[in-house]
Amino acid sequence: MRHRRRRQKRLHRADTVALVTGSILLSISAAASCGSGFGRSSALVWLPPQYFQEPKTRFRVVYLFHGSPGVAKDWYRGGEAGRIGLQLSREGKPAILVAPR
Repeated sequence: MRHRRRRQKRLHRADTVALVTGSILLSISAAASCGSGFGRSSALVWLPPQYFQEPKTRFRVVYLFHGSPGVAKDWYRGGEAGRIGLQLSREGKPAILVAPR
């Protein structure tokens, strides 16, 4: 639990983009002071329903990189990442989906 608190302090901004059957899609922005050396970055993050029901569980993280031309939202629109994430959750294989911008 301590690790999650630290991570949340590093986030500069988080906006809820959509709620899908108990899951959530967040738009986050990480501050430049996170120590990565890359400056500010942002991503769309999909959290499975189990993330809220089982707070101490560790989840797989799947990074969804878009091509050029393309944007992070493409994974959730045409790629249906949220629907696939929900299907994986129902099959007992929950994962956090991250689409960097």
